Amino acid sequence: MRVLLDKFNAKHGDPMRDLWPLLKDAKGGSSLSDLRNAVVHGDTFSEEDYVALSSASQNLSWILERILLLAVGWDMNKSDVSPRALQKFYGYQWQAEQAKLKL
Repeated sequence: MRVLLDKFNAKHGDPMRDLWPLLKDAKGGSSLSDLRNAVVHGDTFSEEDYVALSSASQNLSWILERILLLAVGWDMNKSDVSPRALQKFYGYQWQAEQAKLKL
């Protein structure tokens, strides 16, 4: 998956760099893939984790929307998932929530 993501980012200029990382990156912290693995393997989450899980879910949706827009050749920056458009959503400020998750 890393190879495919790297190829996609190279072709499209890393369009998800402002969103919660799909895979582990150099910055550290839990990736969306880490979160998926925790859910699949039955890890439990506290009530305090709910906002982080919600933010992660929003970020995953935005990543998918951006991938689809770019795949059909649309300008992501003119969409409802551009960095400018997403600033009004709490989930876009995902870094603090990512730091709270201990996976």
